[in-house]
Amino acid sequence: MKLISLKFKNYKAFKQPQEIEIRPLTILIGRNNAGKSVISRLPLLLARALSEEAEGPLELTFNGLDFGGSFRDFIHNRFQFGAITLGASFLEDDDQTYTFEVELQYFDEKKLFIIDKFTLESPKYKYCTIQWLGNDPIIDAEKYQLNEQTCQITFQGLFPKTIIPLGESNARFEEMVIYLNKVKSSFARAMKNITYLGPFRDTLRRTYTFPGYQPKNMGFAGKYAPVLLGDDYLRRRGKVVDSVGKWFKQHIGGWILDISKAGDSFALVFRNPDDPTFEINIADMGAGISQVLPIIVQHHFALLSKEYAQLAIIEQPELHLHPKAHTELADLYITGLQTVNTHFIIETHSENFILRIRRRIAEGTLDHKKVIIYWIDDDAHNRIQEIQIDHQGAVSDWPSGVFSEDFEEAKAIRMSQRRST
Repeated sequence: MKLISLKFKNYKAFKQPQEIEIRPLTILIGRNNAGKSVISRLPLLLARALSEEAEGPLELTFNGLDFGGSFRDFIHNRFQFGAITLGASFLEDDDQTYTFEVELQYFDEKKLFIIDKFTLESPKYKYCTIQWLGNDPIIDAEKYQLNEQTCQITFQGLFPKTIIPLGESNARFEEMVIYLNKVKSSFARAMKNITYLGPFRDTLRRTYTFPGYQPKNMGFAGKYAPVLLGDDYLRRRGKVVDSVGKWFKQHIGGWILDISKAGDSFALVFRNPDDPTFEINIADMGAGISQVLPIIVQHHFALLSKEYAQLAIIEQPELHLHPKAHTELADLYITGLQTVNTHFIIETHSENFILRIRRRIAEGTLDHKKVIIYWIDDDAHNRIQEIQIDHQGAVSDWPSGVFSEDFEEAKAIRMSQRRST
């Protein structure tokens, strides 16, 4: 089962109902503060709310990720008694679609959300609806109706956990309860393996200690990328280290990333390919290196260990990099689409990144049906515009003014030159 779309209404920057299709390569572009990160991080919020670790319908912080200072931050314009709608669609291996949607009502005086309405549309049940029947979020917290049956229902996250009928029930009702539990487990599995790299990756240190365990992820800020490399060097014959080192040699600077071992500690260094004894500690390299390292390690670790994420979310992979490296990163994700079973959501400000995607489609090395671009507008309505790419790399409905700054600047320079002659 795979996530194929996200739905939301009155959520943070977006007042109107929105639906975002998730393709193997989903790209979000737009100006600052338009709402791109709101969308890119939504799968993480939903994954938590579908998991066994969920402590409430929505959580402000978990695993070091911050979604707001108060629950009102989830609501468009932070309305005191607002309601929001969140949902998602999933595709099963047999091409059957499952969709859930949850309406949450906020009670400011109690500082809590209560699930007002839950709906599930599935192959077996066209509609399964749970409606809150209460008025007071404390006294009536578990008073619900499942289709026609009045029930006592507790939720874990966004999904019902226990359903107790009040009064007589029938076999069909009991079957539906079992089915809901089964679907919840399927959704949780589909959302369990998500990786996320935020827009500011951790600064690299001069030395690290070899880990006393075998790490499996890098953390949201790429903090454990060096630790993954240390583990690979010590216990996996350095295959990932070699692969990452070669990528840097080929695409950035011509030097090879390597590990310099000193007892229980190690340093990440770049070696001169013409003189391997000459090395520079990675902490002495530019900021772009520290920002891109987790991205490269993530890709090669997944490729060589075959421990793929179902969904990888990356914000601003191009941060602090030269424009030419932006195109190299685009190729990295294109390779990922072709070699690993992962979908990518990428938030970017890079025109070169988009141009390389379009070029590979035009060249026939990337299927245009696997790519979708969304322009997140920063107007009063935070409009989301879908941009389709055809088989020749041409784009539809390209918004005016997007990535036009270089042209406008060149035009202004030319006009100034004419006035001065």
